[in-house]
Amino acid sequence: MADFQRAGIGRRKFVNLATAAFATAGAGAALWPFIDQMNPPRHTRPDDIEVDVSSIGEGQTSTIRWRGQPVYIRHRTQNDIAAARRVPLSELRDQDARLIGGAKPRPATDENRTKPGHAEWIVVVGLCPHDNCMLQGNDPGFRGDYGGWWCPICASHFDTSGRTRIGPAQKNLPIPPYRFLTPAKIALVPEIMAHVGQID
Repeated sequence: MADFQRAGIGRRKFVNLATAAFATAGAGAALWPFIDQMNPPRHTRPDDIEVDVSSIGEGQTSTIRWRGQPVYIRHRTQNDIAAARRVPLSELRDQDARLIGGAKPRPATDENRTKPGHAEWIVVVGLCPHDNCMLQGNDPGFRGDYGGWWCPICASHFDTSGRTRIGPAQKNLPIPPYRFLTPAKIALVPEIMAHVGQID
């Protein structure tokens, strides 16, 4: 007597179960290419964020989401750059550049908070370091006392490099890890697993 008969399973029931199992496996194999195509390409990672900045006009700011946080990408004017670069470090309440994932603290010069050869672009996390609310100032009509951003809750103001100047916020706006892929495209670097709340 067969084992399945000893277990109380009739031959017909066994054949039905085996047929159903093979049919399920076959359906899974047939559907796998469609399921697999929904995965990100193997040369990218799920957290890759590429941004085409070519449509951001001078003086304008674009907002994207990165790790659930707003990130502001501003195309600065020459006046914005000049204003940021003539501020001596001694006038800054926070002298750390606040580079997320940076190996060590760096001085909060505008040069350290932007990429070489791309001084016209500033990329900052758009949350107030004091109360974590979303900053205002993307509208060119009112960008606060220092031309950057301001917090509608605590009235902290940040300059055109995203550095804290007045108000209760004691830290500069963090700079997310990013790089230029082309002169018109940036990528927020995914391999640095850092969050604003972990920045000292």
